[in-house]
Amino acid sequence: MHRLLPLLLILLPIGAPQAADGGLRPPCDEAAIPAFPAADEPPAVAVWQESELRQAHWSPPDCLRWSGTTRLAGAIAGTFTFTAGMDGLLDRIGAFSHYRLIPYWSNSRRVWEPLTLEAGLVANATSLPTERDLRAADFVPGRAYAYFEVDRAGRTTYQLTVRERGPERAVLAIENTSSIRFAFLPLFDSSALQSVIFLERRGPDLWQYFQAMRAGEGASRLALSNPGSYINRLTAFYRYVASRPDPREKAKGR
Repeated sequence: MHRLLPLLLILLPIGAPQAADGGLRPPCDEAAIPAFPAADEPPAVAVWQESELRQAHWSPPDCLRWSGTTRLAGAIAGTFTFTAGMDGLLDRIGAFSHYRLIPYWSNSRRVWEPLTLEAGLVANATSLPTERDLRAADFVPGRAYAYFEVDRAGRTTYQLTVRERGPERAVLAIENTSSIRFAFLPLFDSSALQSVIFLERRGPDLWQYFQAMRAGEGASRLALSNPGSYINRLTAFYRYVASRPDPREKAKGR
């Protein structure tokens, strides 16, 4: 397992990175890797480089629906209490306009930054330009939505596809639909950055969140050079969806 930056472990408490035979495994028909922690414990995270995945003879589980080469894979698993049900969780995921409020620790700049500077739905035949967010009722199995994010790398468009959606379980797939560049340097070709989010109820107000991501074919060496960045982004989004305390307040108290 790739080593993590000590500062990351200080500022973003997370479960110990897990090395496990077989590589990333989502919660489909087998136990997840990384494993889910106890309720309201820090989430577990793991990152695998391509060489580690090859050594483990890993291939993407069918439920991820990934094909082609995986250059880097990562995952986060968390268990948390949340009283607003599946609708409340999907409302949070669909609130793109709130993504700019998600705190993200930048490894390169060593500062807290917003996860995005701006985000919202891309207008099409079913979404007016004034509509920025999705609501729980919009998460209908089979539907796909285009949205954009703006950050220091520029504007990127994504597609969010609803694979499953019920009161107990939802599965959402996300991939970039435009290339991602930074300072004119290529990072990801279209469809080279993919993730799948699994949400599942485990008790009356108890939920499990698992997000699997990968950098596939079309990811540049530069995009693969800082695994800590993937961990920070996975952790930041998990904290937001699960309504965890703002990590900046914890950092101030140290």
